[in-house]
Amino acid sequence: MSDIDIEELEKQWRIATRPAPDDVTEEMGLAWAEAHEYLAEMGEALAQRVVADAAKLREAREALAKYADAEHLARSFHGVYEVTAPKYGYKTRKESAVRWNDVPEQNKRVMIETAAIIGAASRTALAKLGEATS
Repeated sequence: MSDIDIEELEKQWRIATRPAPDDVTEEMGLAWAEAHEYLAEMGEALAQRVVADAAKLREAREALAKYADAEHLARSFHGVYEVTAPKYGYKTRKESAVRWNDVPEQNKRVMIETAAIIGAASRTALAKLGEATS
């Protein structure tokens, strides 16, 4: 759909949706009706595509926001954990006792997914609490 000229489609739509003049021939009227039907279908298809794309974009934004929150939580947890561990006599692994950007990718993914699960559980619990107090 990306190669469709929207301005041209709108122009054709305006032309096709104008009432047919009284002095047109039957053949012209049929051609106008066919063009009108075709453009109506194209308009409907385009509208459906826009709605579907908007829904996909909304889902992607929501997923990205959740991921960003989860990564922020994981990054924060990592930093606090590394600072707090020695207070309790715990020495973290050399590979993971580094800045977030240097944490092994597999370790990051585990922490981010853990944070995402905890975040989802927290949002669910808060939603239920909100429903209970409404």
